[in-house]
Amino acid sequence: MAKVLTPPTKHPKIMRASDMPLYVKALVYGEPGAGKTYLACTAPKPLVLMTEYDVSKATMLRVQRDLGTEISVWPVTSLADLEEAFDFLQSPDHGFETVVLDSLTDLNRRLINAVVEGAVAKRPSHDPDVPEQGDWFRVSEKLRYIVRMFRDLPMHVVMTSLVLDIRQEMLKVPLVQPKSLAMELPGLYNLVGCLKAVDNAGEGYVRKLLVESTDQYVAKNPGGVLPSVVDNPNFTTIFKEVCGNAKAIA
Repeated sequence: MAKVLTPPTKHPKIMRASDMPLYVKALVYGEPGAGKTYLACTAPKPLVLMTEYDVSKATMLRVQRDLGTEISVWPVTSLADLEEAFDFLQSPDHGFETVVLDSLTDLNRRLINAVVEGAVAKRPSHDPDVPEQGDWFRVSEKLRYIVRMFRDLPMHVVMTSLVLDIRQEMLKVPLVQPKSLAMELPGLYNLVGCLKAVDNAGEGYVRKLLVESTDQYVAKNPGGVLPSVVDNPNFTTIFKEVCGNAKAIA
């Protein structure tokens, strides 16, 4: 039993960490086909905000068949869709335990296009195909706002991304632009994992989720409760492990 320290003074906003609800805020990145969407859909009672539904529909159907449950999808084609979904998830009776944003990479590209189009409309001399320095600042701020907005919902959150290989630093990070944002993004979550499909000695592929940082990969293990590499990960199991361990400590 952990020792409880009593605050020296009382204030209505002071509370014990053990009394605060714990939700997993996860970022999963990896190569195309690594299984990011599938893993995200294994989270408890997910609502999937899908930016590329046509690409991911087959995965949705596979998850439903494997898990024996329907997956709820909210197609996202604009920022207005995200805002509407966010407003819906602020209602106390929406019925979902997890929101999935799949994917940040595609959303980032849509933001870049939208920012450049807006800049060209204001200044026709702006190159319509090449973002300028001011455009990158706007893209970064918009994506930070979206990530924080959904991350702070009182529920589990999973976001996916492709992987960016920063060759100068020999480091792999989530694929968003600019690079400074890619380096900053993992700090906004309490679980960050790189998902890979690894050949199991010729007996098929095993999916592995790396959650401990290395010289090559950015990762984050919430409270250090998970093994460094989780084989064939399932988010319902992982979330129970993380949240259950916190209750045991409290």
